[in-house]
Amino acid sequence: MNKKWKILNTYSEAHLSESMSCLREVAQLDTIALDAKKLSQILPLYDAYFSTLKIKLSKKLVENCPNLKVIATPSTGTDHLPMAYIKQRGIKVISLRQSPELLKKITSTAELTWALLLSLVRRIPASSASVKAGEWRRGDFIGHQFSGKTLGIIGYGRLGQIVANYGLAFGMRVIAYDSDPSIKFERRVIKTGLDELLEQSDVISLHIHLDKHNIGFLNADKMDTMKSDAIIINSSRGAIIDESALLERLAAGRLGGAAVDVIDGEWGNINNHPMVEYARKHDNLLITPHIGGVSYEAQQLAVKYTAMQLNKFIKESVFEYAY
Repeated sequence: MNKKWKILNTYSEAHLSESMSCLREVAQLDTIALDAKKLSQILPLYDAYFSTLKIKLSKKLVENCPNLKVIATPSTGTDHLPMAYIKQRGIKVISLRQSPELLKKITSTAELTWALLLSLVRRIPASSASVKAGEWRRGDFIGHQFSGKTLGIIGYGRLGQIVANYGLAFGMRVIAYDSDPSIKFERRVIKTGLDELLEQSDVISLHIHLDKHNIGFLNADKMDTMKSDAIIINSSRGAIIDESALLERLAAGRLGGAAVDVIDGEWGNINNHPMVEYARKHDNLLITPHIGGVSYEAQQLAVKYTAMQLNKFIKESVFEYAY
């Protein structure tokens, strides 16, 4: 190395400092808590960017970063990055997408998926708020049990398989659809076509990656084939659902409810986002701020792996999984 690399790191949480120690061995690691405006001012000074999901990186900003050689993101999704332009520039991207052995240890998103379902169906947020208001009104919060219901998994990869096991533990009939014909199904999980899954499921949980082919994957036509009291759970990416169609059907009582950890446009001003505005006034939509992977254990595993891959790239100009 002729010149010491400069890495801009936006993960300032104390519990992640040790996970990034290997980078201090090979580079100048500057850890700075940033917003989008500050990032645009200082990123052009750096060779590498340890990316956060909190800020969406624009093509215009990357265009102004002549020194940028690699972006490391401790996530499976990359929709916070302008991937087409990054590839055009030849900038390398390190992510968790092709790290199956590591990802098997990270169960936080699947756990949150089930927490969202429980919270929605048993009306936990509303009933808790009622108690805090000094009320004890059990009859206002009648929910449903899962035993005997049908859980439909769309995307039977790592997270889909974990969520399927949770469903089995709750006594549910579990069916699943995946577009990859090579996926192997656990014997208690019934492999189905997509149409069959949409028609039969009491709960549908989405576990597919966002790409140009599945933007608005769960659209109005698909929703109209679902049961009128079906529940939708999304801990993947917001743009997978046609949110306008979802809100229309929730308001009309043509779906039982939805709980999501993601919304389309979550990097903008969400205060006036249609999903957020609807959720303020209705209990049949529950939204959390993309916290699926935000657990101490998940963050430490993901950040440490990504840092080690960046360390390897700086020393050897290679990393384990090219993107």
